[in-house]
Amino acid sequence: MGDWKLIEWFESGRIELYNLRDDIGEQHNLAKANLQKTTQLLRALRQWRKDVDAPIPSIPNPKYKPTTATLR
Repeated sequence: MGDWKLIEWFESGRIELYNLRDDIGEQHNLAKANLQKTTQLLRALRQWRKDVDAPIPSIPNPKYKPTTATLR
């Protein structure tokens, strides 16, 4: 949304927020530092999933490796 990118990891529940204008390489997760923007975008994402009836994984991804997925 605009300069902002939010990622919600289903496997771990981790939320990541990046300002792509200032951090194109997604090196600085701003989710905790900017709770208002995180909440706004998470609500929008969840509403979008509801509106389009997007499927949500019900079982963990067997190829998920937490040690590589959380390096950011």
